[in-house]
Amino acid sequence: NMFEKLHMLTETNYEHPTWSTLLFRKLLENAAFRASFLQRYSVHLHLSFNPGRSLALMYSMAGLIADEVPDHMRRWSKTMRLGNDMNWEKHLDVMRNFLSQRPDKEREHIKSFFGTGPLHSLITRVNRAKSGVIRVEGVRSDTTDYVLLYRGIPAQLRAVPAAGYRFVRWEGVSQTNSADIQVTLDKNSEIQAIFEPITSTQTSEVVINEIHYNPASTQDSDDWVELHNPNDYAVDMSFWFFSDSDDAHRYYFASGSLLAEGGFRVLVRTPEDFAAVYPTVSVAEGPIGFGFAGSGELLRLFNAQGQLVDSVRYDDQSPWPTAADGQGASLALVNPLLDNAQARFWSASANGGTPGGPNLDVLVANELNENPLYNTDQPYQTQLGNNYPNPFNPTTTIPFSLEKASKVRLTVYDMLGRSVQVIIDEYRSEGTHEVRFSAGLNGLSSGLYMYSLEFDGERITKTMLLLK
Repeated sequence: NMFEKLHMLTETNYEHPTWSTLLFRKLLENAAFRASFLQRYSVHLHLSFNPGRSLALMYSMAGLIADEVPDHMRRWSKTMRLGNDMNWEKHLDVMRNFLSQRPDKEREHIKSFFGTGPLHSLITRVNRAKSGVIRVEGVRSDTTDYVLLYRGIPAQLRAVPAAGYRFVRWEGVSQTNSADIQVTLDKNSEIQAIFEPITSTQTSEVVINEIHYNPASTQDSDDWVELHNPNDYAVDMSFWFFSDSDDAHRYYFASGSLLAEGGFRVLVRTPEDFAAVYPTVSVAEGPIGFGFAGSGELLRLFNAQGQLVDSVRYDDQSPWPTAADGQGASLALVNPLLDNAQARFWSASANGGTPGGPNLDVLVANELNENPLYNTDQPYQTQLGNNYPNPFNPTTTIPFSLEKASKVRLTVYDMLGRSVQVIIDEYRSEGTHEVRFSAGLNGLSSGLYMYSLEFDGERITKTMLLLK
């Protein structure tokens, strides 16, 4: 039982010395961390470490090197302990038995050490195929019909819409329109995420692009929020309304309100205070009649039919940029085409922000940003990002950025170095880019693959894992 081992406080020079387990032991004393750890571990045991998946990966990796094993053993016959082909198979049997039995053993260890109750199944569904996915404790649940969660322990769920769709609400265990929820099971349950297509009459083209919820006392403009239309066509916002987490708080746009292509609109709480700090901003309107919570809250934009167009639930704590909480910066979306529901795509602006204009001179205030493509000291650097999701089946997205316009070639290889697919081979502009790769189009089997970005005579290579 590894949980018992890591809690042994007898210092050794071999395994689990106390200094190496201190951090994890202390984290387990925190109730929120312990709950998240147990539920996330349970989901991974059911999905990532399910024998059907882990054995397929093992067989795939073994198959990649099987033809080389005889030559390898002959070359290193004096130092290798495998001995012969039969011993090679025997070692595979050891791994096969371990992968087959480990999930159930780990559940026994968890119950013994943590005193957990029974496991309940949570069936996770979406209302239409390919409209989005549900993440349970950060793990995609669309590769199985259900996940296993411990009774009486809270678990975090997130609804993530696919491109061209928007999350609407949950049905089942929780009835709410917040994409992030917490559920605690006392029986086998079912939950469904409702997504709907984005249409021309129910747009999401207008995005919440910048938020100033706690201005510095030296530049007290009072609260304001910036809306942006990043498209090449105007959007009619007549009778749309803006709200916070209180449904009674509504600010309606007048008839004839048109947001021009590439345009901005700033909604302010106190026009006089705003004008005193930003006298040249001509696209501000208000007063909206309510302010924004300094500790974070939900901001929403609805169209004239009352359909949700965009929403952001910001916070004043990490992973959201904390410099926006009273230190003079605003919350600025790094790129209006990114998912503004995710904290990693927001940064602290230059002092005072940029209401009514592009989010320029963004400061790197979020040290925990997990995507380096959107967290650099320069506007752009040539980088190859981590594909997501990873592991994937059958489709994944590969991000990259270019410091300058260049001809680039993005290729996927198997672990023997054979080209699987050239995804792009063309000139791309300066900035950030994303391309999708589908393993289904190539009939690939589970296993490790490499993807390589070639530009200006250089190459960057990373790996990704396909699990079917």
